[in-house]
Amino acid sequence: MKQNWYGNFWELMADNRSLRKINVSKTEVTDKVCAKINSFLVQPDLRLTELNLSKNQIGADGLVALGLALRVNSSLKVINLNQNFIRDAGLSAIVDALKQNKTLKELYLSFNRINNTGLSQLAEFLTANSSLEILDLSKNAFSDNGFIDFGRQLGHNKGL
Repeated sequence: MKQNWYGNFWELMADNRSLRKINVSKTEVTDKVCAKINSFLVQPDLRLTELNLSKNQIGADGLVALGLALRVNSSLKVINLNQNFIRDAGLSAIVDALKQNKTLKELYLSFNRINNTGLSQLAEFLTANSSLEILDLSKNAFSDNGFIDFGRQLGHNKGL
């Protein structure tokens, strides 16, 4: 029942051009609902600058849908994905999308079980990215050595 309501919410938001921030933290957003969010985020005249999707149930499939939107969205400056089920597969979808997105300034990914593989993918992307200014990777599953390698690669970043 809740999933239908959350999906309908995003459909009803399709005509809204005035909102700047949406916080749907801890509202049981799943991969299926992310497809509806995608439809909302791809609107060309959207003015939304901040989207908080933290503490939900978003996994790799949901991030593929969000990634498709992030490729073309030019209004979002902040996206909070803390405490979801991103892991490395989901992170890969976001990294691929952000290669084309030049407007996102803040990305929050804490508590997502990202390990050294995901961290390496992220570092590779960040060496060429100059728009991202804030990145939160706290409380993930990478090792100390993985984080040291990440730091070495990050030394080439122009934004963070």
